[in-house]
Amino acid sequence: MSQTIAFNPRQTTGSLALNDCPFRVQVLNSKQDQREVYRLRYSAYRNDGHIPHDPSGMFCDPSDYLTATAQIAAYDGPSCIGALRVSFSSANGLFGSLPCMPYYPEAKDLAEQPGRRLVEISRLAVDPGISNTSYRTTLYATMVRAGLIAADAGYTTDILVATKPSSVKFYEYMLGATRLGKPAKYPPGDIEITLLRLPLSEAKMRQRRQNQFFRISTDEIASMREALEPVLRFSAINMQNQTAS
Repeated sequence: MSQTIAFNPRQTTGSLALNDCPFRVQVLNSKQDQREVYRLRYSAYRNDGHIPHDPSGMFCDPSDYLTATAQIAAYDGPSCIGALRVSFSSANGLFGSLPCMPYYPEAKDLAEQPGRRLVEISRLAVDPGISNTSYRTTLYATMVRAGLIAADAGYTTDILVATKPSSVKFYEYMLGATRLGKPAKYPPGDIEITLLRLPLSEAKMRQRRQNQFFRISTDEIASMREALEPVLRFSAINMQNQTAS
């Protein structure tokens, strides 16, 4: 069963959302719910011309099924209109790699540094039928904000963002992200994708300086941590096993 991320701790109802945000945002732990994400992702990527026609009407890859990967979705009413993939590494890059690592050797090098724990934010998709620019921008920022909360909830040190060239300036200006290595043809591979690095400490400092929208409360982090519990538990078990050996 999917769990709701609490975006406003002052509310006490089941579906919690930012006061000025029209979206319900959830971590999807149900495979059936995740199909909604794959359908939305297909629609967005197909609309941009990045993937060929697929009769299934869905776009996913093996990394979506990793135990340390979570899907986050945004809804307006019953409709899934935004999606984001969040993938966690374990301590020092052990126990499997992030989806981006085969394409960016710098990511693997960073993960192997002592004390590093990374999270990759990728596959951000927005309903291509949304034409209202303000609404679309708010939705995009809401998904990025959810990724930041997930990073903090997962006790990470660094956030890696895999994004298309047109979105790089947003992350650089709003969050202080820097480019990690050269752009590469991260699948689906028709355009070069930029990998950005954002230390969590830098993200927190920026959040305090930015507008109210990007400020994150401890209650939100705790709620996200609860929603991500299956993913974070797997990583914790792996780290404990490594320490014991």
